[in-house]
Amino acid sequence: MSVKNKNKLQKLAIYQGKNGSIELFVDYKKDTIWANIDEIALLFDVNKSNVSRHIKNIFSEEEIVKNSTIAKSATVRRKEGNREVEREIEYYSLDIIIVIGYRARSTKRATEFRKWSQRILKQHITKGFTIYLVFFGQI
Repeated sequence: MSVKNKNKLQKLAIYQGKNGSIELFVDYKKDTIWANIDEIALLFDVNKSNVSRHIKNIFSEEEIVKNSTIAKSATVRRKEGNREVEREIEYYSLDIIIVIGYRARSTKRATEFRKWSQRILKQHITKGFTIYLVFFGQI
């Protein structure tokens, strides 16, 4: 999966927390959501190094298969100091996002996410489906 052409993906707010909504890319073909480290850090109100550490541990513990959960975006050019640098940005699937949400225990926003995801999962298991309310591009 490549997220090079984001026009094929739709950006939706998938989580509405007390501090506002978080918008991530939804990939309907792969039935997943993609987020980069910056977006995951924002979602759980943690720093990027925590997210990187969790991702490294998730893969080293073989909790999730790496190949199917990472997508590379187009090269991004940005200035770092006085030089221009090209970087490829990795995006992580919903599987990784959920596991990080359960590992990031120290923040209020991560706790809100866990409560939200548990409610959705319980609804799905007990009713056999999940109801999503779509309103102005938000779920």
